[in-house]
Amino acid sequence: MSNITLHPMKEIKIIINGEHLSFVTEVLDRIKASGYTIFSSLSGKGHSGFHEGHLMFNDES
Repeated sequence: MSNITLHPMKEIKIIINGEHLSFVTEVLDRIKASGYTIFSSLSGKGHSGFHEGHLMFNDES
């Protein structure tokens, strides 16, 4: 493992409701983001209470 080359990277997190997904991916493509990962159907709890993720459109579990 001594031949590992490290590169500086940046991570941003964009948390949105599913209906805004196409807008955000269009913006990322327009600015030529080198890559991104989409996590769908997330659930969690925060200051506004519990939020349950839902599958969208033709998504399958």
